[in-house]
Amino acid sequence: MDVISVIDELIDDIYSLHNEFEGEYLQERNSAFNLKKVGFTEIKDNAEFHQMIDFELSQLQTFMFINAYRLAYNSEEATIRHRLKNIDTIDKKIAYYAHKEKSMNKIPLLKGLNDFLGVRIIGNNVNDDLAEIIALLDQKKSNKIISRYYHRDDGKYHALHCYFKKDNFAFPWELQIWDELDKQANFADHDRHEEEKNFR
Repeated sequence: MDVISVIDELIDDIYSLHNEFEGEYLQERNSAFNLKKVGFTEIKDNAEFHQMIDFELSQLQTFMFINAYRLAYNSEEATIRHRLKNIDTIDKKIAYYAHKEKSMNKIPLLKGLNDFLGVRIIGNNVNDDLAEIIALLDQKKSNKIISRYYHRDDGKYHALHCYFKKDNFAFPWELQIWDELDKQANFADHDRHEEEKNFR
């Protein structure tokens, strides 16, 4: 299976998992927070919001403990890993973006809290097949499999970021698509970016 086929199948599997999780979880979620309209300063010290995050992470951890095998691909063309955000990392993100809002307009929660579940595929020939992969992502977006994607190509970081979102009251999941040749530089840039969020 070539890397494009692996990406195609992976996107469909993440979409199915996300829908299943939201279908089970939404029965218990009664969120008053529109993640597209609410900013970080508004929720930084909001107990109800933090309780909602704690509950969501707990539910997600249980869900992925049962379903993680569905993201365990055996492919010579790509390596696939996933991780769940922990509460400390989320708290740092909230503090980071709330601080940025002091000198900027409101930053929607969707911008920063968009990867409670993050999946990364590092594949061979991603850069060579970029046009075909983007065409695939356009198709997935048209079919509402992914909500959006973008190609980040700045400095030493090169990747495609794709998002799975049910609605503006549900936290998105993220898929990153990297080329094997960019792995070392991308990890270095990712670490630098994470260090910036250590402001409390």
